[in-house]
Formats: sequence, C-alpha cells, structure tokens
Amino acid sequence: MICYLFWHTKLNKYSEDEYLESHKIFHTELKNEKPEGFIDSFCFRIEDLKEVFEDYPVYFDVYSVENFSSLETLNKAAVNTRMKFSHDNIAVKSNSGAAGLYSKLKTAPDFKNLHFFSSFAKPQGVNYTQFEGQLLNAGDNLIFKRIMVLSPLKEYILLSDQENTGENVNTHRLKFLF
Repeated sequence: MICYLFWHTKLNKYSEDEYLESHKIFHTELKNEKPEGFIDSFCFRIEDLKEVFEDYPVYFDVYSVENFSSLETLNKAAVNTRMKFSHDNIAVKSNSGAAGLYSKLKTAPDFKNLHFFSSFAKPQGVNYTQFEGQLLNAGDNLIFKRIMVLSPLKEYILLSDQENTGENVNTHRLKFLF
C-alpha cells in the first residue's frame, strides 16, 4: 500500500468552515468515484507545522492506494471531468501545500483517538528492523514510512493518542476531521 500524504493551508480570506466544506465535498466525490486501486482518504488538522509552513493550521490528507499505478489513476481521477469542479473549488481556496509518498507500516483502529502528529528519523546506529519492531509494538498508532526522499518532513510519521517526546522528534496537536 502507498499513501500520498498532503499537507496544505487555506487562504486567509476563507473561513475554516468554507475551506473544510469544499474539501469534504472533494473527498466525498473521490470516494464515490472510487478510481481503480483507490483504498480510502481522510483528513486531519494539525495546530502548527512550523518546520514546513509558516501558516497554520495545517490540514493533513492521507490518500491510500494499492500501488504506484494506482497513484497515477488517483491523480487523473482527481481532475477528471466529473471531479474537476470540486478539485478546482478547493484548489482556489488553498494557500500552500507539500506532499510525500509513504508506505503505511501500521494502522490504528480508530483515527478519532489520534491526537498527536510526530515526524522523526531513525536514530543513527539502530537498524531498520529493530527500530520498526519497536514502533510496531508501541500501542494503537498509525505509522507511515517515507518512500524515496519526496517529502519535506522526516522519514517516519506517527499519529498517536499520546505525545511523543523522543529525541529529535517534532510533535504537534492533531484532530481528525473526516
């Protein structure tokens, strides 16, 4: 499974309600369109993400697909004739954005209980198998691992119900939206 993670901010002239309503319509239409290989999408709000954006809040979308060819199908579907209006309606209200490709290492049973967003790198001197084994055994978390270096954030993303205070970890408040 591949996850396209997309962080974005709104233009100040739009209220949060206006922005999120347009965004929710886009997600709903995408789920109804169900492009080949598309699994699911959802959206969170991050209170601030200063290592990437000066503006806040930051909205964080997760689009899950089966493989790389499904990613291309998703990209085409997002701007096809049926979805063009909802895509353009949210795009015109967006201020800035950044994205990355990640694999999902672990999923949480209930996204509504995830209240913290953390990004971090594997510590030096620790092998991947050992490090990821520790991550996978650390409670009901949603864990992503970067694929290639196509993201402005660190190698791992952890969404959890507890604040992560590890060394070299950037942690922010998180809220599930839809």
